[in-house]
Amino acid sequence: MRDWYDTPQPEERLEEQEVCLPWGLLGLLMVSIVEIDADHPSEALAILNAYLAGEIGSLEFAFLMEVFRIRMLLKPSV
Repeated sequence: MRDWYDTPQPEERLEEQEVCLPWGLLGLLMVSIVEIDADHPSEALAILNAYLAGEIGSLEFAFLMEVFRIRMLLKPSV
């Protein structure tokens, strides 16, 4: 009911925002940090490196990763 009948002070609004959005209003737009684990297969890393180097485009990257994923699923486990 507070939202209907109460007019909170700006300080109260900022405190609520700080609780709900700990990185601030634009925190969701911050650049993500991605680390590559060495446990991934070398073929997948080669595809990723080719994409990051601009040697292949995003559609080709997605296609090659999907082909690789399917091959890994179909690969018999020992």
